[in-house]
Amino acid sequence: LDNIVGSDVNLGANGNQGLVLTGPNSGGKTVILKLLGLMALLSRAGVPVPASPGGDPRVDFFDPILADIGDIQSTTSDLSTFSGHMLVCKQ
Repeated sequence: LDNIVGSDVNLGANGNQGLVLTGPNSGGKTVILKLLGLMALLSRAGVPVPASPGGDPRVDFFDPILADIGDIQSTTSDLSTFSGHMLVCKQ
């Protein structure tokens, strides 16, 4: 657990109304999206959201929370997580 990299996500603060995730393969983009959905579900259930001490965590309610269960990414077929999800949406 010595190499944990934290993530700060601010949506709605200072007029930010959207989120653009960019980065290299295996850069954690999918993890951030899953984390945001999980935090929204935890908040809805009344479970405290893990956040830095002294921070001001806020999770807005939004509906619906959608999930595509199961990744069909494949390194042998050169199919990234995003490409795999797009393939599922196409079907």
